[in-house]
Amino acid sequence: MRDIDRWFCAEISPYESQYTALAMRLTGTIDNARDLVHDAYAQVLSQEKWRQIDNPRAYVMRTIYNLGLNSIRRARVVSMQQLADADAITQVDISPDAFDTFSDREELGRVLAAVEQLPPQCRKVVVMRRIEDLPPREVARRLNLSLSTVEKHLARGLVLLADLLDAEPEVTVPLKTTRPARMTSFQAWQSRLLRR
Repeated sequence: MRDIDRWFCAEISPYESQYTALAMRLTGTIDNARDLVHDAYAQVLSQEKWRQIDNPRAYVMRTIYNLGLNSIRRARVVSMQQLADADAITQVDISPDAFDTFSDREELGRVLAAVEQLPPQCRKVVVMRRIEDLPPREVARRLNLSLSTVEKHLARGLVLLADLLDAEPEVTVPLKTTRPARMTSFQAWQSRLLRR
């Protein structure tokens, strides 16, 4: 048996019921949940630096969450329950490790590069609304725009941003702390930026 196989059996496999429960909340069906868990396993096992993962259970949970969220974002029809469950899942307590921190930096650079590619007016609105967290009326006042124009620029900017991020090679960010009191500034920023 290879080292990675022993590691998988000892560190990953014992938590399969937890992974499946999480995937069920994201997908709504047991078949899709199992597929999601197996996709996460494949992704984790393809990592060259698997030995550096401090908390393998947390890493797999985050991988499942990210893959599930990506499928929800790409789905044409999503139930309100799936959206509510995906949002509620962020309450699971999973702590970061060094690999998570490194991945955060990579993902932050990727998101910032995508924001820079937005048309100027969309970029201003997205930055003011999602990064600076200004109220829509304040954004409208500062940019001398109507409230409906701000909302249109924000909607367009978020769609373009999602397209730009989807066009790049996908990087799955490992699961980090998810309790709001322990949320990192990057997590809060990314969550605020990409929410719709």
